Amino acid sequence: MAFKSVSAGIACIVVLALATIWMLLRKATMPPSPYKARIIAINKLLYKLRKECITGQVDVAQNTFGDVKQEWRYLDVTLRDPTVYSSDNLQKLDSLVRIMYNKGESKRLLPVVLNEINAVNNKLDKIH
Repeated sequence: MAFKSVSAGIACIVVLALATIWMLLRKATMPPSPYKARIIAINKLLYKLRKECITGQVDVAQNTFGDVKQEWRYLDVTLRDPTVYSSDNLQKLDSLVRIMYNKGESKRLLPVVLNEINAVNNKLDKIH
């Protein structure tokens, strides 16, 4: 009788272990959801934008910022919740990048632009 209860207990443990391993493998092979892939793309673009602003490539930074806005708008449409990924969050950064380009004040505005890039990045990290 004791043998049956021990073997039943071991069988339960083996089944639970196999189920856990199967769930972990299934989760590891699942592709990220579309919005998470977009968040990762935005993070990469923000890094690229930061690098371009630091090196003084403001004209290229404007193009990169256009890519950021496009990805951000895609999140607005995909999630159907404009309050979470509102494109309004990018307005300040957009105006700063434009001022850097139009007035040639890239050195003076660089710390402000970098802080704003960090603020947008932190918002994404909180949501992600």
